[in-house]
Amino acid sequence: MDELPQEDRERIDADHDETLIEPIAEILYQRERPWYTRDQIRIRLKEEYNNDVTNPTIDDRLDDLLEVELIKRKRIGQTDIFYYNSEESDWPIPPDTEVEAVDDEMTVSEFFAKTYVQWAGIGVLAVLLGGIIIWVGSLQASNVISLPFNNSEILAVGLLTFLLSYGLLLIAVLVAILDFAVEVEPPDIVT
Repeated sequence: MDELPQEDRERIDADHDETLIEPIAEILYQRERPWYTRDQIRIRLKEEYNNDVTNPTIDDRLDDLLEVELIKRKRIGQTDIFYYNSEESDWPIPPDTEVEAVDDEMTVSEFFAKTYVQWAGIGVLAVLLGGIIIWVGSLQASNVISLPFNNSEILAVGLLTFLLSYGLLLIAVLVAILDFAVEVEPPDIVT
C-alpha cells in the first residue's frame, strides 16, 4: 500500500483526527481508481481501515483536505468526485497511466502563425514574381514575345520586385532574431 508522502502529511492540520483524515488522503493518493465519490471513500474506509463513519464526517474531512489543496473536487451531474491533487495533471490520473512531460516543440500551425514566417513567405513569393517578370522581360528583349511595355520598364519592375523581396526577407530575419531573443510575439502586421 502506498503511504502518503511526509510533506503531504505535514500539510494536514494536526487538530483533526488523523485516524480518519490520513486514510482518506491515502485512498485518494493510491489512485487505485482515478477518482472517488464520497460513498466509494466510505466503503474503502470500512473495508481497508475498519472505520465506519457517517457521510457528514467524511464531507468535513474532504473539505479539510480541499482546504489544504491536497485533493481536488469536480462536480459531475449531481455527484462530487474527489481525486488527489497532482502536479502532473489538473485532472484525475488513472492508475494505469504514466504522465509524460509537456511537449514544447512547435507544431506546424504554430510555425506558420509566426510573423517572421509570414514575412519570409511573402518575400519568397516576391522573389518568384520578380523572377517571372525578369524572365518575361528577357523573352521580350530576344523578340520571342511582344508586349506593349518597354524592355527596360519590364526589367526595372522585375529588379525592383527582387529588391522588395530582399527587404521582406531581411525584415523576416530581424523579426525572427527578435522573436528568439525576447520570446515575445511581435505585432502582427501582415494580417
